[in-house]
Amino acid sequence: LASWIAGAFLAPREAGARNLPESTGADTSKVGSVEALIPIVQLKLQLTKSQADGRAQSPNLPRDEVTFKRIFDEYSDPVSYKQKFLDNNAFLVYYTKGFDGPNRPGIEEGDESALQTQQYGARNEAWVAWENLFLELDFAKANPNEENDLAALYPKAIAAIDSYLRLVPPDNLNKASSIALTR
Repeated sequence: LASWIAGAFLAPREAGARNLPESTGADTSKVGSVEALIPIVQLKLQLTKSQADGRAQSPNLPRDEVTFKRIFDEYSDPVSYKQKFLDNNAFLVYYTKGFDGPNRPGIEEGDESALQTQQYGARNEAWVAWENLFLELDFAKANPNEENDLAALYPKAIAAIDSYLRLVPPDNLNKASSIALTR
């Protein structure tokens, strides 16, 4: 018993925290390309069509979080090495006030990750709206005589994807939209 107590309470444990998004296994070789943007545009088009049809049961629509986020991560700017360093060394960065050597700017100066932060935030908001829509669709399917919120949730999901697409250069969005409409 004494050895268990010592092991449970006195043994050092590895601290854990997560400030950075977990990997979704996305192929980041085509980040920012029109080719990587097409699946996101197709999601919006399929959702808009599903709203008109009154159903969203297409097998092409992702239902799980990792698959959904992977589609967005393949287009989004990945987390930079600098951001990973700052998060992994937060204690050191805080107490040195970001000192990176004489006559050099502090390591925290310059916000290179602004677009990445906006993309991941918009992706997460799109997932929440997407999940809410599908939960309500499941409820409506299981309870056809009950009142549901589908009329309000479709526009929210579409608006959430639009908020992500507003971060995309208009030329890329136009090209991806043209290609997505032909597929």
